[in-house]
Amino acid sequence: MTSSNADQARILSQTAGGYLRNVVRETGVTCKVCTTPVEDFDTCYPCGHAPAGSPDLVVPLTYAVAGGQAALTMRQYKDGGEDLRRRQSSVISRLLFVGIDAHEACVERVIGQPVSTRLTIPSSRSRPGVHPFDAIARGMKATRASPALIPGPKPVGDREVTINRFGITPPGTRFDGQHILLLDDTWTKGSRAQSASILLKHLGATYVSVMVLARWIDPNYKNNRTFVRDRLTSDYDVLACPVTGSACP
Repeated sequence: MTSSNADQARILSQTAGGYLRNVVRETGVTCKVCTTPVEDFDTCYPCGHAPAGSPDLVVPLTYAVAGGQAALTMRQYKDGGEDLRRRQSSVISRLLFVGIDAHEACVERVIGQPVSTRLTIPSSRSRPGVHPFDAIARGMKATRASPALIPGPKPVGDREVTINRFGITPPGTRFDGQHILLLDDTWTKGSRAQSASILLKHLGATYVSVMVLARWIDPNYKNNRTFVRDRLTSDYDVLACPVTGSACP
């Protein structure tokens, strides 16, 4: 990292490191795709039954446990009052910046091809104007206004995985041979990222990776509360690799 980038990492640690938590990558403990807790399986059910064309690599940077501060941050930066949105957006912005700056190269090494294009995944809600996450990504020049994924012409179910969930602008855009990095704020079931990946591969992309700020966890589901209590105890380490769960590849 440059000294300026290191400053961003330091500020992130000081302001949010006490409640952000690094993802755990451990066989039989977390899904090898999305890092959600599992019980002696390689993957969770949605990732284990993902359709052809789904992402080649999923990289959550943190966990957002429902009811916890990280989960509130993920909600309030887009839906809170003006002061809350401003304060939480600064955390979101630094988390995304540090994730790309420190670990996009890790994604590239694991996939074996440099990232050609970054795109944000559109919201499934009919939110007017530019989505706050998209505005943050554009503001730091992680993405551009075009090309871009856009909502499809017809609404689909929250958990439905379909090539028709999204479209691309400008029409006719191709990604032949490219490695696309999708950026998003939260991964819950993965249907949006899977749908976007299927579309991009249909448009020629060779690889699609996903970097998502937080893997959402419901503490009331199965043994998730025990996982949170026993495994998510250390402050956030900005240099711990979210791709491997340990050292950078």
